Amino acid sequence: QLATSPSSIPLWHFDEENGYWKQEGSASKIGNNYVGNVSHFSWWNCDMPNSSILLTFNFIDSNGNSLSNLIINIINSSGYHASGYTDNNGQLAGILPANETFTLNFLTSTQCLITPINIGPFSVDTVLPDIVVSETSGNILTTMVKGNLLKCDNTNVTNGYVFLDYGNQTLLTTVNNGAFSFNTTYCSSATNFKLKGIDYDNFQTTDSITYNFTTPITNIGNLSVCNAITEFISYKLNNNPTVFLIQNVYGGNQGGIIYLFGSNPNNYLSIYGETFSPGIYTTSQFSIQGEGGNNILVSNNIINTMQFHLNSYGAVGEFIDMTFNGTYITPDNVTHTLNGVVHVIRSN
Repeated sequence: QLATSPSSIPLWHFDEENGYWKQEGSASKIGNNYVGNVSHFSWWNCDMPNSSILLTFNFIDSNGNSLSNLIINIINSSGYHASGYTDNNGQLAGILPANETFTLNFLTSTQCLITPINIGPFSVDTVLPDIVVSETSGNILTTMVKGNLLKCDNTNVTNGYVFLDYGNQTLLTTVNNGAFSFNTTYCSSATNFKLKGIDYDNFQTTDSITYNFTTPITNIGNLSVCNAITEFISYKLNNNPTVFLIQNVYGGNQGGIIYLFGSNPNNYLSIYGETFSPGIYTTSQFSIQGEGGNNILVSNNIINTMQFHLNSYGAVGEFIDMTFNGTYITPDNVTHTLNGVVHVIRSN
C-alpha cells in the first residue's frame, strides 16, 4: 500500500465515555511511517474516512435453489479483504467501501475454489441479482440434503433443529413438522458430512452421524432423536426465546479461573469466574461474553445487577452447576434482562 498511501492521515482517539472514535489532528508520512502528536494518552488510531454501502448477495444453483455454506471473500484494488458465509437462504450482506471495484471469490467450506467474478463500483446500498453457481470442471457440485427428524417414539419432531457439519463450517436449520433440508455446495473430492438433530421439547439429541453427498439430492431418510442431552448452557435475553448451547460445551480451570463455554452455529456464551467456591457473586468475580443476540457482554465495567449463583464445582468428571440473572445496561443506554443456567461437566 506504500505506493498509494497519502502524505498525511487523520488521527482518531476513542471516547470511552460516549463509545465512539473522534478525529483530532493528523499524522504525516515520514519514510515508511506515519508520525503525529497526540494531546493525551489513550486509544489512538490512524484511518482514512470513507463512505460505505451495504451490499447484499444471493447465491443459487442452476435449478434456482439457494446455496448455503459458501465462503465469500471480497478484495478491492488496494488489497482490502472482507469475508463471510452464506446463510441457509444463500444470502450474505455486509458493509463495503463505496465507489470501489471488487473481485469476488467464493469457495466451498473445504476450500474448493469457484471461478472468481468482478463486481462494482457501487455508490448506494445495493442488492445484487442472483449469482448462479455452476459446476466448474466437475470439482464443484450442488445438492439438497433432506430428511425427517423423528422423536424416539417415531413421531415427528415439531420443535427442533438439525446441524450439518462439512469442512470448517456448521449449518443450522429448523424442522417443519419433522422435515428439514439444506441447499449447499461441496467438492467432488470431499463428500463426507455429518448430521446431528436436536429435539428441544424432550431435550434429546442424536449421535453425530456421517453421510455422503450425492447430486442433485442427498436423501438421508429418517434421523431419530433418542439420546438425552447431558450438559448445556442456556440463556434468555429480554423477551427472546431461550437459547440452548449444546455444542463445544466446556467447563473447567483455565489459567486459574473458571471458564465455561457453549455454542451453536448462531450463538456462543463464555463465562469467566475468579473463584471456585460455591456461593453468590457479582460481576466483580464473574463476567460474560457472547455472540448472537445483542452481542452479550457483562462485566464489572458496565452498570448491572447481575448475580451468579455457583451451586456446585465438582471434581473432574463431575458437574459444574450455576445460574445467573439480573440486568445490564449497554453503551447505547438500553437496559437488558438476562438469566441462564449452566450444567457442564468439569474437564480439568
